[in-house]
Amino acid sequence: MTRRRMVGASVVVLVGGCMAMHVGTPRAERSTSEVSVARRSLRRNVAGWGRIEGASEEIRIGSKMPGIVREMPVAEGERVAAGQLLVVLDHEEHRARVDAARAEVERAEARLRLLEAGARPEERERADSGVLEAAAVADAARAQLARFQELRRLGLVSTSDFDQSARDARTAAARLAASRQMAAQVRGPARAEELDIARSEIRLASARLVEAEVLLDATQLRSPVDGLVVRHYLHAGESIRVDQVGNPIISVIDDSRCRARAQIDDSEVARIAVGQPATVTSDAYRNTVFRGTVRSLAGAVRKKSLFSDDPTETHDREVLEAVIELDPGDKRCPIVGLRVDVAVLAVERDGVLVVPQTAVYRRAAADFVLVKAGDRWVEHGVRIGETDGFELEVLEGVAEGDVVMSNAREGAKS
Repeated sequence: MTRRRMVGASVVVLVGGCMAMHVGTPRAERSTSEVSVARRSLRRNVAGWGRIEGASEEIRIGSKMPGIVREMPVAEGERVAAGQLLVVLDHEEHRARVDAARAEVERAEARLRLLEAGARPEERERADSGVLEAAAVADAARAQLARFQELRRLGLVSTSDFDQSARDARTAAARLAASRQMAAQVRGPARAEELDIARSEIRLASARLVEAEVLLDATQLRSPVDGLVVRHYLHAGESIRVDQVGNPIISVIDDSRCRARAQIDDSEVARIAVGQPATVTSDAYRNTVFRGTVRSLAGAVRKKSLFSDDPTETHDREVLEAVIELDPGDKRCPIVGLRVDVAVLAVERDGVLVVPQTAVYRRAAADFVLVKAGDRWVEHGVRIGETDGFELEVLEGVAEGDVVMSNAREGAKS
């Protein structure tokens, strides 16, 4: 044996012995420096931090107007139904406005009914009596004017008396015409213009009533979902200023389904996809594993906001948010807001060719392994697939049963 071959053999034995001592698994015991290419299942979990939430995120409910919180009939942690009253604001002024607006509507509707019904019988009788009276006066005035005309011809009446009689006759005739016109209006239907005005007044009054009712309804805040009261931001007796309008007073969540909103490190985002299975665990629920499925992924990465207790953890990492929907009926839902550990099964390969990661080395942008051929090692180019962090999937370049050097990467570095 040459000096060069003896040195190489010593290196192989030494490194193989170290591997056997370090790994200590049946797989490594097959050879201290070599391993056979075999078909196995490959699994890889992508881990992240997360928080439990309901079917919806926390729904914060605020007021559309300033006022005073009069009543909060539900407590934190209490279950509520959709439409259930959560907050009552001071509303006496708004209720009075609703009553006034409703009265305006009723008055406008009454006026329209009067116009459509026409005059009452007694009004028609008065109009007819007025016509008869005016006709009698006009007849008398005409008769007197006729006598005065004859007397004037005979020179028995002054000009001024005659002129006065003529004026009385004209006045009586005008009053008769007006009485007849009034009677015709009383007996006839209302004019179209009057009816249009009356109907527009009803529409205006109705719109004001709707506006007043909307403002009154805004003093009563109701739950938009079946769920759980999470938090009171204000309490009975506290005021809502103009600049606080829209700020939350109370919040609820829809907890009909459980979800975990997880943060996945940006280095792993290429492996995460909707539909992948996941598990959720927490120290608060020891020995309990909640199973679920990735339901959605954020459209962009963001700064990390959940951290472990490790002081060396990097805080300026970017993460992708993934929503894990827990299986319904699996186990009782963890408490909302709880921080949890999330593991997504991102890689799952069955019956694939695998080799240790340390068996593959890279040179000139290509991957290689050393395959045993008799008493020597032959370099084979390979195409690599997925990894579980310990073994690599080999797509091309070796066959099942081939023996490869398990520490070729270390040899390539040296």
